[in-house]
Amino acid sequence: MLCFLPDGDELRYGTVRRSFLFPLSYALYKSGPLTAFRRYFAVRRQLAQYRYMLNGSDDVRATDLDLWLVDDLQSAGNADGYFYQDTWFARKLFAARPNYHVDIGSQLISIGIISQLIPTTYVDVRKLDIHLPDLEFRQGSLEALPFETESIESISSLNVIEHCGLGRYGDPLDPLGSDKACAEISRVSKSGGSIYVAVPTEKKTRTCFNANRIFNPDDLLSKFSGIKLIEEAYTTVHGMANRKQYEQLGMPYSYGCFHLRKR
Repeated sequence: MLCFLPDGDELRYGTVRRSFLFPLSYALYKSGPLTAFRRYFAVRRQLAQYRYMLNGSDDVRATDLDLWLVDDLQSAGNADGYFYQDTWFARKLFAARPNYHVDIGSQLISIGIISQLIPTTYVDVRKLDIHLPDLEFRQGSLEALPFETESIESISSLNVIEHCGLGRYGDPLDPLGSDKACAEISRVSKSGGSIYVAVPTEKKTRTCFNANRIFNPDDLLSKFSGIKLIEEAYTTVHGMANRKQYEQLGMPYSYGCFHLRKR
């Protein structure tokens, strides 16, 4: 007989969380209440069927239940703006092959992969405990980078500049946070060095407190001093677009990706 309520060892709160509270709350967030409850009972029926197929040879203990209710309803992955942005950046960096690279606050998994080909220092305002060959961590702020002036030949910061000064990640409030971040990236970059940045873009610059700022591309570029634009690209559902294509689309919300060079 299938029972939907905890019994035996499942009375332990930790097991209840894994077998009921967490999976149901995740499904509610992802798919709404109707689908969430329907999927919960469907997976519990699958459990009963699986136990029946075992024919008593090996049981699934209540303490081992770890239910995931909506993964089969989703796509195989999420090819969103971050996906296209990070692959654009990886292509650029692998083509350049600098001896050493510095990243400030980008997606950790992407930087971890890059560090296995190019020794990398990763900087974030928050603490990070990490142990990976050729990936060093330094805690610091994008508004006051822990590097000497004109000391970095290759530097990146993908989807970070827009957060500076809005308090989302524990940084102090500062209306000029993004301006200071761009000035700091310019300051630490060597002459001739490469800068890779990405920010949310639209036709008009605006601030969504305390999430992020969204920039008109030209407004963003004007915040850097002494740089030359090498390449710009914009994420779309169909991949990357150049500036002309982006403007033809009406400049909708996108991640603008910019390869700059310090003069």
